[in-house]
Amino acid sequence: MFGEESIYGQSIIHLDDKKRIILPKFTSAEKGDKLVIVRKKGRLYVEREDILDSKIKEQERLCYRSTNPEETKEEIELFKMYSSILKKVTCDSQGRITLGDVTDSDEIKCIGARESLILEPQKK
Repeated sequence: MFGEESIYGQSIIHLDDKKRIILPKFTSAEKGDKLVIVRKKGRLYVEREDILDSKIKEQERLCYRSTNPEETKEEIELFKMYSSILKKVTCDSQGRITLGDVTDSDEIKCIGARESLILEPQKK
């Protein structure tokens, strides 16, 4: 399963004609893994959907506990989490995910970042 073990390593991946990438072996990606592509601080990340969902639920819990009538820092953080999600993807039988319109680059540098994968589009 993607990210079951810590994700460390780097690889250059080329997109195919359908805008798909094969996830590097060091991610331990398997068929059916549910992933999300998010943008954080200008970078693209691939994360497990269940882990992101847990983080969002915890942030929602913090927001709903607040009695402050003004927008809280927890609500601002929750909005950032929601707005960072670009798309949900499922890993196919060949370990691929579709990036689609997330990038217009044909080459991606993949960098392991413990529980996620950083996607760094390379200049054409």
